[in-house]
Amino acid sequence: MRVLLLVLLLASGIAAHSQVQGISKKSPLMQRFYFGGGLDLAFDQNVAIVGGSPILGFMVTRSTSIGTGVTYQYIQNRITGVSGNIFGYRIFVRQNLIAQFFAYAEYEKLGYKSEFDNSRFWFVPEYRAGGGFFQSLSERAGFQAMILYTVSNSRETNNVGNPWTYRAGFVYSPF
Repeated sequence: MRVLLLVLLLASGIAAHSQVQGISKKSPLMQRFYFGGGLDLAFDQNVAIVGGSPILGFMVTRSTSIGTGVTYQYIQNRITGVSGNIFGYRIFVRQNLIAQFFAYAEYEKLGYKSEFDNSRFWFVPEYRAGGGFFQSLSERAGFQAMILYTVSNSRETNNVGNPWTYRAGFVYSPF
């Protein structure tokens, strides 16, 4: 928990990236919401993870975004032949650095059933931090790509062995 607070405090000390053009302090509440999602990829020579994760974000200010999302991942271990489904949720903060570049931090809790104890559902916390690039496609939509480092990279929290996660996706504000 201390790691999460530290990551969120550090990220919130940096200026944020606005996902929606024209947000001001007087903007109506509904104009500050956006949604989107993307694909998750993490892999090494033995394990592959592919997933999707829709998000709901809120522009706190023109330069600060917070949000939440759900996660689904399919994991396959080529050595053991074990594969399975992982479900979870995340909370995040996104901060603008310069122009189209942003810093990002998240806490994600993933759940899965163990191969050895199929009656128990395990939950594993993940703390990630990194950055990304945002390209506006219109006044209300854009594309983003991120590279994240798993800060809590240990055998218990990272089945891949590679602490890097690559994401790409779209965001849209319908209001």
